[in-house]
Amino acid sequence: MYDTVFILTVDGVHFKTYESRKKPTAKVYSHKSNGPAMSYEIAIAIHESRVLSINGPFDASKADITIFRDQLKDAMPEGKRGIGDSGYQGEPGKLSFHRAAHSKDMTNFINRVRARHENFNARIKNFNILPNCFRSNDKAKHKMAFEAVCILCQYDMENGHPLMDVA
Repeated sequence: MYDTVFILTVDGVHFKTYESRKKPTAKVYSHKSNGPAMSYEIAIAIHESRVLSINGPFDASKADITIFRDQLKDAMPEGKRGIGDSGYQGEPGKLSFHRAAHSKDMTNFINRVRARHENFNARIKNFNILPNCFRSNDKAKHKMAFEAVCILCQYDMENGHPLMDVA
């Protein structure tokens, strides 16, 4: 059942930046890094090692569910679902997340899929340009660095280091 309905995982990631001296704002505050950051949404296929979508950068204060609703929600095929974390609780028709009422099999499936996504997040953070404080608050430069790292990780997955299977 899980093979036909669930097609992707989605997660938001934050990367530290410097706050603009010219335009300081609380919008860039990240609860994850306890300081200024930029946020991205990453969607990964569940049944193959492939990045489906990269969306961002956004101010870190923008909620994951809001970013999802702006673009990825409408791009998902009808009748298909994704898996997210608790930050996506407002989209029960398109996304599933861990609930106490789920069966043990469903809970295990969601946990494996989310762990797989977190493994990809760890891979992109292995490139020191992203987990360390980015030395510019220019969103275009940050996006270029982020996309380059994601492309390198995708290349690595296609050439001998795929993400773990969820079956």
